[in-house]
Amino acid sequence: ELAGDVDVICLKALRKEPERRYASAEALGDDIRRHLDGRPVDAQPDTLRYRARTFVRRNRGAVAAAAAIAALLAGLAGTASWAAVTTARQAEAVAEERDRAEGLADYLVGLLGEADPFQTSQQSVSVDGLIDRGIATIDEAFADDPLARARTLTAFGSIETRLGRFDRADSLLTLAESVLADVPGADVPVAVALGERGAYFAAAGDPVAADSVYRLALARATAGGQADPSVEGSLASGLGTALVYQGRYSAADSVFAQSLTLAQATGDARATMTAYVNLAETAAYLSDTTRALRRTDDAVSLLDQAEIPPAVRGRTLFTLGTAMTLLERFDRAIALFQEAIEVQSGVLGPMHPDIATMRNNLGLALQNQPSPDLDGALAEFRTAYTIYASAPGDATRGLSPAEGNIGAVHADAGRLDSAAAAYRRAVRLAGDDPLDDAVGRHNLAGILRVQGRLPEAERQATRAVEVIRATVGDDHPYTAIIGMTLASVRAARDPAGALDEVREAVEATDAAFGEGHWRGAIARTHLSRTLLQTGDGAGARRLIGEIAPAVRQQWAPTNVYRVEFEQTVRSAR
Repeated sequence: ELAGDVDVICLKALRKEPERRYASAEALGDDIRRHLDGRPVDAQPDTLRYRARTFVRRNRGAVAAAAAIAALLAGLAGTASWAAVTTARQAEAVAEERDRAEGLADYLVGLLGEADPFQTSQQSVSVDGLIDRGIATIDEAFADDPLARARTLTAFGSIETRLGRFDRADSLLTLAESVLADVPGADVPVAVALGERGAYFAAAGDPVAADSVYRLALARATAGGQADPSVEGSLASGLGTALVYQGRYSAADSVFAQSLTLAQATGDARATMTAYVNLAETAAYLSDTTRALRRTDDAVSLLDQAEIPPAVRGRTLFTLGTAMTLLERFDRAIALFQEAIEVQSGVLGPMHPDIATMRNNLGLALQNQPSPDLDGALAEFRTAYTIYASAPGDATRGLSPAEGNIGAVHADAGRLDSAAAAYRRAVRLAGDDPLDDAVGRHNLAGILRVQGRLPEAERQATRAVEVIRATVGDDHPYTAIIGMTLASVRAARDPAGALDEVREAVEATDAAFGEGHWRGAIARTHLSRTLLQTGDGAGARRLIGEIAPAVRQQWAPTNVYRVEFEQTVRSAR
């Protein structure tokens, strides 16, 4: 992830063409200090076309190293900004911060110098080697400055989190926290370190722990009335994201509104745009179409006006596309996803795991639009799978959702055996990821029910409910969705005995998504079928009349569940 001045500094430092690189370590150091001071830097960005088509293609290793260094520089830059926002402190405290910034800049110059492709025998720069060299030199570089040491460890921990290497991230963040415990009056650095710990928990799939840590970080950031609005806003944004992961959309919306207020107070265009994007997404989850569209327009307007780096632009377009998908504005979602993929492929390369995630969501939009493009969706899902399969480390966790999406296309096309096979592979690929495991089993159980393989369907659905409840709790929307699948399987085996359970599952779906949501209509297809099987033909017909338009809009005519619903309609007549 490269951003603003940071990316042009890092890319210039790591270029292979001598005439386009810094002439000396001193020149690099001067530019880093200008960045820390908030002054314009000498390094100038190339056009997106040059950076995307030429540099990234020729030297992906250097780009990966630059991304790591960019994250480090972004973390260390807080040294200067912290001094700037605490002008009420004594002059000696400010001077101490400036000395620390100088030391951090010198440290970074040395690290980047070692990463220069022409000063090493390697053809590409190793991110692992870069981080390992940095960690090995921290104690010596900051022997007399525990605060600088802790900030650097926190920055390295952040890099490891972004790379999905959670064991390494945990060790570095734990060490940073232990160092900060002995530093008096370090509320803001402690808050930043806790924020990175929250990001670690969120990335590792534990949003409840992330929620708790972000709240601790916010409390520490605002302790003693010395709050830094930019730090507080960033932490609020992280907390909101953790709430979204928990399905607590109203709470997340309130927190994101707080982050917007803080961003506007500081005049930070990028933070303001991020807040708009987050608010568009939560409004979409809350089915507030008017507000979601307004915030999307706000974000796009700011995206076009402000100098937003390509990597940030790509992620922003992707998130807005996701919000449009939730609102079923598929044409706009598809256009946003396609632009996001084009921009982000230029920055990260076409085989980066982030591109796979974007292609997955593009596939979903193509699959679920009013006139589904199943072939196009299947191509996107297969491309996403290929990218995840070639990715290192924990990025391969994307394989299970990608395989599940492939199964969904087969289900939409009426290919039950192919769908079941894909869902079985998705369960195997889930590994120790409880969410992927639960979703895979839920999807498999639905197909097995339609195939009449009810004992196995009930086993899979029961396990899915157990896992999802243990992972996200009873009140999460996923729990309602998977609970409905279990109820429908039990109703297929014993309609009269499971009728009350199906009714309760419909109520849970309404509570999770709101009455009138299309998922409520889908849940009622199971209730209408169960009513018919228990002899309540009038009740089934009445319910079918209420839900038929939404069901037919949501499911393609060849979808296995749509076919089943139409059979219920004919039987009810």
